[in-house]
Amino acid sequence: MADYNRGVKAGGYAGFIFGVINAILVTIILLVLWESFSTTSMPDFASSIFISIIITSFISTIFSGIIGGAIFGVIYAAIYNKLPGSTSAMKGIVLALVYWLVFSIIIGYYRRSDYDIMYYYVVNIGLGLVLYLFWGVLIGKFWDKYADGEKKPLV
Repeated sequence: MADYNRGVKAGGYAGFIFGVINAILVTIILLVLWESFSTTSMPDFASSIFISIIITSFISTIFSGIIGGAIFGVIYAAIYNKLPGSTSAMKGIVLALVYWLVFSIIIGYYRRSDYDIMYYYVVNIGLGLVLYLFWGVLIGKFWDKYADGEKKPLV
């Protein structure tokens, strides 16, 4: 039987770390974009609105990482024995690749009109692949850490 509690824990912690790293990267991207926009004439209140966007984006990215991680963990727990791979981390990478293909490549492709095509290539394909692989390794490590209710070292 699937250990959903363990999956939620592993996914939530992995999602938190994933969300923090993603939030930092999104903030850097937004700051780079701000630099390109701020060279044009902008109203005085634009910088305060932009700061609000950065703070909101940072916090929401972390929370979406936690929530998405918990969902990822439940799915991971449900299909753990069916996933290919000899280690929990490898199983996490396999599932993360499926997520990356579905959410970053397929859905991201259809949403590319919401943003520049270069953003799609850099964020969804390049950076997304690295982050999702990292997320897969993390969930595998946390899965092992919370085996049988014991707290084991992460590394």
